[in-house]
Amino acid sequence: MKHCKTCNTTKPLSEFGLLRGKPRHICKECRKVESKTWYENNKDRKKELSKAYRHIKKDKDLQSTYGIDLATYNQMLVNQCYSCKICSKHQTELKRAMCVDHDHETGKVRGLLCDTCNRSLGLLKDSVDTLMRAVYYLQGKL
Repeated sequence: MKHCKTCNTTKPLSEFGLLRGKPRHICKECRKVESKTWYENNKDRKKELSKAYRHIKKDKDLQSTYGIDLATYNQMLVNQCYSCKICSKHQTELKRAMCVDHDHETGKVRGLLCDTCNRSLGLLKDSVDTLMRAVYYLQGKL
């Protein structure tokens, strides 16, 4: 049993969340009300924190997956005029952010592609021969 400092009642330990492996000083029910109240009173701050977190997460994801940081990604966007390297669609025409295209064997980053072009290369398993056969097929030469 533990005493909640907010609602001033004694409840079973299962009614308390954990913080650093120890039960919190307030029960789950009071914590929920406290969180909702904070959110209602700090909507702008919540948006700022969410936006900052998205940038931090994107940077960490880029570093761990491709070995580049967010600044490098943004510089690649500028160098490519915010357009896909294959189909030249501008970022504003896309529903998603540009994908980082890389060689699956070497891990080397090749450029930024729209989701469609990136998936297309992946489905063709980055095979130049298969891609050329697809070109010939589209030209009516097969």
